[in-house]
Amino acid sequence: MEPLVAAAGKAAEWLLFRELGQDESQASSGAADEQELESALRRNFRSVTDENLAEAKRIIEEFAMRLLQDPACWTALKSLAEDLLRDTATLPDVIRRTENQIHPILAKAFASATA
Repeated sequence: MEPLVAAAGKAAEWLLFRELGQDESQASSGAADEQELESALRRNFRSVTDENLAEAKRIIEEFAMRLLQDPACWTALKSLAEDLLRDTATLPDVIRRTENQIHPILAKAFASATA
């Protein structure tokens, strides 16, 4: 997983809480999410060390937040989530869709937001 995609999950949850008028600090970020982000940063950026890991996480999380705050990106992400929720009755289809379609959709949304 790319570091930006890992950080985007946390950012999306914060933004959803904000949109719903809820306290953003109540958004959860589990230990597994943090480990996934740390692993992605270390895998993709050899310059990330124990000493600068916290700063690298802060930078990528802020970047993910800025991208998702773009109306085009946020709308695309909400639409994708709504489609997935509609399809939850058939979990194998959701898993297949997750593997085959979500990453390209998110990559395209991020690319259009930064263009």
